[in-house]
Amino acid sequence: MDINAYIEDLIKNKDARKAVFFIRLLLGNERFNFLNVYGLDASNFTLIKTALNLLIKERDFSDNEYLRIAIESTEKNILPSSNLSWFSNDENACAFFWGILRNRDINKYIHDIDEMNSGFYLSKFNGNRRKNWFELLSIEDMQSSHLDRFYAITYFLDCSIFLENTKKMLMDEAKKKWHEESQKVKEMSWLSDGGIDAAIWTWEYLKKYDDKERAERSYGGINTLELFNPSGKGELPLVIYAALRSWSFRHRSERRMLLSDMKKAWGQRAYRKGRSNIKILNCELDIDVKNHLDELAQTYNKTIVDMVTELIEKEYHGQK
Repeated sequence: MDINAYIEDLIKNKDARKAVFFIRLLLGNERFNFLNVYGLDASNFTLIKTALNLLIKERDFSDNEYLRIAIESTEKNILPSSNLSWFSNDENACAFFWGILRNRDINKYIHDIDEMNSGFYLSKFNGNRRKNWFELLSIEDMQSSHLDRFYAITYFLDCSIFLENTKKMLMDEAKKKWHEESQKVKEMSWLSDGGIDAAIWTWEYLKKYDDKERAERSYGGINTLELFNPSGKGELPLVIYAALRSWSFRHRSERRMLLSDMKKAWGQRAYRKGRSNIKILNCELDIDVKNHLDELAQTYNKTIVDMVTELIEKEYHGQK
């Protein structure tokens, strides 16, 4: 592989994601400290171009093997933008992906650090090794919107350097889990039909369940709730589904039972609310009067309650 040609292609194609990864990989080696340009990131290609041109000019041919390894690592670690479309264009998939990154089934990737090639990040902590990539990259646990979550995920993907796994393995596993879990927790009609009132109620129900479980069991609760801070009431349904789908529950039936109990509780609430303006009337009627009432209800195709209501309202308003 022609090293200069690879670097020139990065400049020509303005491939900022690959270029920044490549430069930061080199910065893990003291021999390339001359590339340490302040403010270097994917949003400033002018600085990237300056650093790459400087690399072509200043590099020593004794570093060729190291540079080839860095190129190989860059090609392996930076996924094509098309590989990100499944969650960049789908807010539900993105929120789910954010949830499972901190999930016990998949967070092995967060902890997979190639220390030999991650010097650029590790050096910031003066030898005090951090436990995971989110700490190394200063990525906050809680993100408040789709864009925040997307940027946090892609920043992690574009910066991390794994030792035992690959980005493709992570992407394949995340997509597989998304297809599985979105089928297990499907859209709930009562939540959709209930509008913002149902969304607010559901979010509070989940938080109360989480508090109760955490108080009773050190390992209980909905561990993904703390990862979401909805930026507005309109985003509540999105984060409700994301938290439920990415949740590491204690046993297989826990989530199913919670969903069933929540649906029943909402139904009971709706029933009570619907009867808040209703008073029960107990009375005794002569048999003939009751028969006449039945005949009237049948003639007008009404229930007994509707028939009595109409007769009373007509008489009441007719007196005025």
